[in-house]
Amino acid sequence: MAKTKKAGTASLFLFAVTIVGMILAVVGICLDFVRTTTTVLGVSGGATSPLFGEANDFFDGIGNLGNLGNTAFHGFEALQAFAILTILASAATLVFALLETLTNWKLMKLFLILLSIATIAFAIITVILLFTYSPVDLGEVGKVIEVASTPAIGGWLLAAGGVVAGGAGLFNAFAN
Repeated sequence: MAKTKKAGTASLFLFAVTIVGMILAVVGICLDFVRTTTTVLGVSGGATSPLFGEANDFFDGIGNLGNLGNTAFHGFEALQAFAILTILASAATLVFALLETLTNWKLMKLFLILLSIATIAFAIITVILLFTYSPVDLGEVGKVIEVASTPAIGGWLLAAGGVVAGGAGLFNAFAN
C-alpha cells in the first residue's frame, strides 16, 4: 500500500495550475476551431465552426468537390482525434498529479511524467494539425468568390490548456 505524504505548497500550486490547464482545454474544445472568410463580389462575410457539429457538414460538402476537396480537408478527423486525446491526457495528468501529490509511490511519479509528456505532445500535434487542415485557401473562383479558412480561438485554448496541464504535471513530478 502506498504511503501518504504531506503535500507541499509548491505541489498544491502546481496541482491548481494543472486544473487551470484542464479547464482551458475543455473550454477550447467547446469553442470554435475554424474561421472561414468568404468574399463574394467584394463583400466579405465570416463564419466560425466548432470542432464537432456544423464543421463536419461543411467539410463533407467540400469533400464532394473532387480533388480540391479531398486534398484540402482530408484528415480533419485526425485533428478531432488529437483534440480528444489532448483532453483525455489532460484529465489523466490531473488525476495522476493529485495522486502523486498525496502519495509517496515512485511508480506514480513515472506515470505522471509519461502522461505529462504525452499531454504536451498531443497538444503540439493538435496545433500542427490545426494549421495543416484549417488554413485552406480555396482561392478565387472566376474572380467572383474567394474563400479562406484559418484557426479560431478554440484550437488555441485547447493547445494552451494541454501544454499548461502537461507542463504543470512535469513540474509537479520533479518538485517532489
